[in-house]
Amino acid sequence: MKILEHLVLQRWSLATLTHLMPLIPKHKPIHPKHNLQLKHKIPQVRGLWWEIGGKPQSRLCGYIAQKIKKDGNGVEKVIGVCNYCKLEMPADPRKNGTTGLKNHIERRCKLSPFYQQQGDANQPSLTTDTMGSGLVPHTFNQKKCELKVVKFIIKDEHPFRVVEGSGFKEMMNEVQPRFKVPSRKKVAEGVWELFMVEKAKIMSVIVEQRVSITTDTWTSIQNINYMVVTIHFMDSDWNLHKRIISFTKITSHKGIDIGKTLDACLTDWGIHKVFTITVDNASANDGAVEYMAQSLKAMNTLMLDGKYLHSRCACHILNLIVKDGLKELSASI
Repeated sequence: MKILEHLVLQRWSLATLTHLMPLIPKHKPIHPKHNLQLKHKIPQVRGLWWEIGGKPQSRLCGYIAQKIKKDGNGVEKVIGVCNYCKLEMPADPRKNGTTGLKNHIERRCKLSPFYQQQGDANQPSLTTDTMGSGLVPHTFNQKKCELKVVKFIIKDEHPFRVVEGSGFKEMMNEVQPRFKVPSRKKVAEGVWELFMVEKAKIMSVIVEQRVSITTDTWTSIQNINYMVVTIHFMDSDWNLHKRIISFTKITSHKGIDIGKTLDACLTDWGIHKVFTITVDNASANDGAVEYMAQSLKAMNTLMLDGKYLHSRCACHILNLIVKDGLKELSASI
């Protein structure tokens, strides 16, 4: 009790006194100026981690506990016990000092709050590259890791909440302790940001180019109508690409509704020049293509007056032929 009273009178900071509080027994406030509640009995400090009336010698106070332990010969020795991993270490101030204890807290004990703060965060480490050609330098980057998590969720089709699972957090803590796992809200924001980046890339390639379009609609088991739009285009090196630019709900499967949704999608992507629109042989698609022909003609971008705009899906036609043939042979089959 006198020790803590002396520290208060010496105007030690509340942050420093907070480190001492777990070592002091529960008691009434010891000083009218500082309303400090006392919890545990303070051990014999003997100048190992701080000096009475002076400033702390290191930040080990509160992280390493001191106790007296007898060895096999019955000789008492001063032992330091890590409050996190409970490892016992020699801690006699006259023989061992505090360097070993400090190194344990900062470099060896992975449960210590100071373990992750050591070392240069920007210092690269050698890792094997993804192509297996050899070792390459790697530097930890929080933003890059978050982007990899976003791509992992997109490519493997995981729900956003996977990042909040205890198993995922434990795995990431073992793989990279410095990585702060983002929340599912932040992951959702990351997905949207990645979409906008990729959208800008595609728009920069297809600007002023003509593209071909394929689209299809269907109804889910929840009786919700969906529509997907895919564009096909050539880059400057004459490589063929295809990208899904829309996956959206539609009000119905009527041709006018399909046409309006498709027109709105192309306008949002800045696409005004179209070679062909490939659809299946549903009668509603005739109305949808006719609507698009009128829209493109109004922008003066319709080729050959729309003679070759409507392209029917060959696979769907073959499928219909095979089905009709099987109907004729159904009895024998």
